[in-house]
Amino acid sequence: MTQPAAGGSSNEKRLQKVLETAEHLIALSGLEGASMRQISASAGYTNSNTVQYHFGDKYSLVDAILEWRCAELEERRNVLLRELLQRTPHPGAAELLKVIIDPILEVRDGDGRRIHAHLLLKIMYLNRFANKEVWQISTPATLKSIHLLHGYAPHLHMDLFRTRVSRISAMILQLVVNNDLAMLDNIAAPPEEIMLEDAYSIALAGLQAVVPIATEMWFSRYGRPKG
Repeated sequence: MTQPAAGGSSNEKRLQKVLETAEHLIALSGLEGASMRQISASAGYTNSNTVQYHFGDKYSLVDAILEWRCAELEERRNVLLRELLQRTPHPGAAELLKVIIDPILEVRDGDGRRIHAHLLLKIMYLNRFANKEVWQISTPATLKSIHLLHGYAPHLHMDLFRTRVSRISAMILQLVVNNDLAMLDNIAAPPEEIMLEDAYSIALAGLQAVVPIATEMWFSRYGRPKG
């Protein structure tokens, strides 16, 4: 599988164009709805087999998209976390959660859709990605944010807490994507800032909620399940 480098050669920039195009088409149409031929053509290739040649199948293409975006998201989270810790040595729970999730929400397409959020929601329940950490929460800046955030829910086993972060992230992204679709279809929707404030409030309540003893014991014994 070929992975483009940031600021690389002309060929690497064309491959990045493929990733951007594939992300957009798969995010809107799903993995089955976006064909490799369509992705090749939309990325400007006359040879319909070009994408398959470089990336293999669509699952490998999505893996490449996640790896490419992971580097961007980690860089952005690192900046946000550094700025946050410069403002205050004891950041609030909402601020830390935003460090983790906001970079995903900042990735938009030309129509304003939060396109990476759309993509993640399209693939997260597919068998191929069920055991893959699509939220990329094992990178350094993200892990540091999670550990700081865990200080607001120390009663939770860390593995359970990280699982909650993944599930809460999915909930917030779903609310945001629903809002995106409503606005694009000219359907009445709450103002974005109000929707996000409410989403983060719900998320924090979920992160800090007490869990049944049986659940805590399971995580203490077996650790965090994959995915």
